[in-house]
Amino acid sequence: IIFSGSPYQGIADYHDYLDELAVQMSDMLDDEDEYWDGLYWDDLYDDLCLSPFPPRELETRLRHLFWRTGRGTRPEIVEYGELVLNLETYQAALDDRPLDLTFMEYELLKFFATHPGKAFTREQLLSRVWGYEYYGGARTVDVHVRRLRAKLGEEHANLIQTVRSVGYRFGQSRLR
Repeated sequence: IIFSGSPYQGIADYHDYLDELAVQMSDMLDDEDEYWDGLYWDDLYDDLCLSPFPPRELETRLRHLFWRTGRGTRPEIVEYGELVLNLETYQAALDDRPLDLTFMEYELLKFFATHPGKAFTREQLLSRVWGYEYYGGARTVDVHVRRLRAKLGEEHANLIQTVRSVGYRFGQSRLR
């Protein structure tokens, strides 16, 4: 992929992958005709951006190139303290040890981790994690929370706090 001109914002997000790509940035070619004269661009490059170009175009072109080559971009990760959730592989780890979670335990933990500090009723959790089509009782949430706490271990079980007469909250509460 060749980029001509500035700025090169957005490329920093792909820094880890750039070693694997043939990326050329050129400010030397000011005349558009120079791009097409005497070179076989199709044989040399996968893509071409002419200046000026918005950073979003650069990001989109890089994403497409990584997708096309099967390398993808960095996985989407949710982190809260020592807890790490990989949203693409459905893997969870705590203190660098993998957690063996069922699908719904993972979904509940993901929901909590993406909404830290906020209290949710059992009904809200059922609706937002299990979905509107779920017909079970509200105590299903209690069972899953109990199992999650056990899998998090005694040291981290307090990540999921019971909010009396309300439901549950993940992480530290927001006082302001």
